[in-house]
Amino acid sequence: DNNRCLGRENERRDDASASRIKVVVRVRPMIPEDTELGKRIGDDQKLLCTRVHPDGIGLSIVRPFYDDREFSFDRTHGPFDSQDDAYETIAADIVDDVLQGFNGTVMAYGQTGTGKTYSTFGSARFWENSAYDKDTHRDILAMSEGRQTPHQESGIIPRAVRHIFDFIDNNRSHTQFQVTISFIQIYMETITDLLTESAPSPTATNGNSSNVAGGASTKPGLHIREDPKTGVFVSGATQQIVSSQVEVLQLIREAARSRATSSTAMNKTSSRSHVILQLLVEQRSLVSEAEQAQANKENSNVCAGGKQRGDAVKAKRGLLTIVDLAGSERLSKSGSEGLRMEEAKKINKSISALGNCVAALTDPNVAHIPFRDSKLTRFLTDSLGGNTKTCLCACVGPSALNYDETYSTLLFATRAMAVKIHPVVNEFVDFRPNPLSVLNGPVPKDSSKAWTAELAMKNAQLESEADHLRAEIAKLKQELTAGSDVGSTVQTRVDSDDDSNQHVDSSSGSSWQAKERELVSKFTNIIHHMQLEIAKQNATIASLQTQLREKPSCNVETDLVVDRILDGVLSVPRVKERLAERLRNAVNNSN
Repeated sequence: DNNRCLGRENERRDDASASRIKVVVRVRPMIPEDTELGKRIGDDQKLLCTRVHPDGIGLSIVRPFYDDREFSFDRTHGPFDSQDDAYETIAADIVDDVLQGFNGTVMAYGQTGTGKTYSTFGSARFWENSAYDKDTHRDILAMSEGRQTPHQESGIIPRAVRHIFDFIDNNRSHTQFQVTISFIQIYMETITDLLTESAPSPTATNGNSSNVAGGASTKPGLHIREDPKTGVFVSGATQQIVSSQVEVLQLIREAARSRATSSTAMNKTSSRSHVILQLLVEQRSLVSEAEQAQANKENSNVCAGGKQRGDAVKAKRGLLTIVDLAGSERLSKSGSEGLRMEEAKKINKSISALGNCVAALTDPNVAHIPFRDSKLTRFLTDSLGGNTKTCLCACVGPSALNYDETYSTLLFATRAMAVKIHPVVNEFVDFRPNPLSVLNGPVPKDSSKAWTAELAMKNAQLESEADHLRAEIAKLKQELTAGSDVGSTVQTRVDSDDDSNQHVDSSSGSSWQAKERELVSKFTNIIHHMQLEIAKQNATIASLQTQLREKPSCNVETDLVVDRILDGVLSVPRVKERLAERLRNAVNNSN
């Protein structure tokens, strides 16, 4: 009975969390910095202030001579829970939703030194400049059952990448995929692109030394823009197409070395910037040969009213955003001075702006949400109550010396659970032909000739149809000329004998008007049909040229074929222009 009640309670919590931000709390183990901090402030007692409940949901924070404070979240992880367990509760569902076409955000929040970067990236060797096998990433990926799997200390990012590409491998036979990566950081309210930053030389980690690659960049900062259809984005950020998890990890590793970090009294590798990784997964259903043949057959027929059916295939895209926030800190504990102190001020200001946005979102009496108070909150507009499924990973430390910071983090997490979200599937209709769609993913080496041959065949069909239209135009022109002659004859007879030919004039005039309307309708259908064919062919050729430019293995013969196809298609608009001109002349003559 207790198990059934617990199951019903979990189902109710799952239904409720589907319409709000999901919150998971993670308590890190004690680390040497906790002991050093206690000695520095004169309190070297190793007291703990956190207690995880056995149900894995509740969390208590305790302090001598004070009442215990109880909290409840979607999931609470203790100090010794594995990275794999954390990924399953924090990010696995979000990644599944992204693969179904939703937008998803995973955000690590908390005080400095509480394990946000460890939860997000994994072990420190993931981003340090150390020797590694670039082909297999053996220090990040391990072999299990004949395939590469993340190392046991790998964080959310390597596991999410593996999750995505496993899904692609299992569905590649009936779906086309394309994965695009972007990687940026917000350092002192300046947005920089980590994929284009050069990696700095290693620096010492003692004292207040720092890797300030992002802060010392001479490149101008990027700007945040908003698109009515896709939402908020960073204008000018690199969008790089990737084809394997090894390629993604290599890009992330090289880019992460350019992140601004430094050493403080509370964290030897303290992140001094907010880092945002985005993976855009686009997918398009493949159309079988029989379905494509049927679609081509339907496309060759002009529907009533001049409309035509195109190659409409449903496609969807999901955007996964992983945010590793810089941790808030107290200067009295971190010992930051000079540039480190200025960095801490900017970090605390943006974290405070994030808290203000969450507080405003949960207050029904507040009409204005201050998203524009910082670059971070502006970028996270969609993740906070918008078209995104969001999970907040609140990281806390167990030491009683950080009781106040832990309490503040848990209050923020509790408030975030009340933020409502409004996710929808990002589904659209793609009219591009299958072989040249941008959702293809990696292009096979031997496929360019086949694509060119198919285009040549389609172009030959289009030329044949154009010849047929020319013949029909000539026939219609003859009918139009004959109709004009009849009209002239009828008019002559009316002038010679108005009384005897009044009936003939009336019937012939009505017949000519009906004929004229029929001809105009036919010309309209033909012109509309040719416009659709021209637009489709132009899109096809543009896609092919883009693919061929990206493939250096294409030979000169392929380029010549594309040029011939382009010349053939470009000749169709001139036929359309001549047809429209003749139609106007014919109507004028008839009047």
